[in-house]
Amino acid sequence: MTQGESLLEVTDVSHRYATANKRPGAGHWALTDVSLKLRPEETLGVIGETGSGKSTIGMIAVGQIAPTQGEVVLNGKPFAEAWEPGRVQMVFQDPVSSLDPRMSVQDILTEPLRAAGIGTPAEQRERARALIERVGLNPEHLGRRRAEFSGGQCQRIAIARAIITQPDFVVLDEPTSSLDVIVQAKILNLLQDIKDEFKTAFIFISHNLAVVEAVADRVVVLYRGHVVEEGPADEVFASPSHPYTQNLARAILGIRDVLERDSILGEAAAPKLDAAPPSRGCIYAPLCPLREAVCEQTAPSLAPIGRGRSVSCHVAARGEAGVAEARANGTQAAAGGASGAKTGASGAGAGASETGPDASGAGAEAPEEEVQAPRSGGRRS
Repeated sequence: MTQGESLLEVTDVSHRYATANKRPGAGHWALTDVSLKLRPEETLGVIGETGSGKSTIGMIAVGQIAPTQGEVVLNGKPFAEAWEPGRVQMVFQDPVSSLDPRMSVQDILTEPLRAAGIGTPAEQRERARALIERVGLNPEHLGRRRAEFSGGQCQRIAIARAIITQPDFVVLDEPTSSLDVIVQAKILNLLQDIKDEFKTAFIFISHNLAVVEAVADRVVVLYRGHVVEEGPADEVFASPSHPYTQNLARAILGIRDVLERDSILGEAAAPKLDAAPPSRGCIYAPLCPLREAVCEQTAPSLAPIGRGRSVSCHVAARGEAGVAEARANGTQAAAGGASGAKTGASGAGAGASETGPDASGAGAEAPEEEVQAPRSGGRRS
């Protein structure tokens, strides 16, 4: 397989989790029409906030769950036909709970080899011994169990278990989220060394843009189960196109100098993650400061914008001119609203002067709505 060919192709995948509601069509759609490609020896970053569908796409990629709709192709064949034990592996989010507390490290590492029928028992033990040193632990650790290790050491063991079969690719689901900064750096360096030595491809799932920026070749940005932007990592992080990606960049420190540049979102736009999804139109429209009428009516498709990048946004797909136009329209609308509010306030003031103390038979008592105090504990709008 050449570098340009796809190792894994996920096409128009949607996935629904069942709920207690038994009505037809009920359930939670974690993914909607998601497509992505993973190339040999590539690290593909999948980023988004909690609940965006990152872990679901990772589990689908390794065959842990089957998608409700769509197609998954591995090495040019349907996943079910191409899958073999050990060919795809996963490192889970919690390194401690992912290891069996009753098994020794040697048993944990050799179990995937036994399942895949790789080597004799002696060869399996030797491979485990060589790999445990490669991930920064010692051979004497092979006889120990999970309770004797720190979180960072457990993650190293989990990574060793994932790569011991020399798989086609490994899905890393938030592999550094539970680790302190120093251990995170060591794990990231280890992953880069493994990639260079074993030519392994990775799908790196994280909500931390700074971590993904350090390791990824390309990135896919998910919002509520939809791909909103994708492209080369350096391009996307240097100049995010989708308003949601910009919102993520503004919310997280350390993404180059995104926070110091002018953003298309404007200073007043802060991430709002709890709004209900719209019934039609763009999934991000309720929160987007650049939304236009078309955004509320028609869902955008993932459109190429050059240099290997794509964005799912009516405005951003039109380039800088489209963004400037939307920004100008938004500014004018805001100015119009403010002007109307001032006019209304002036009219109210004039009315009040006419019914003031000098007006005969009026003004002795203010209107009830003007003297009512706001209720305490009310929800702010």
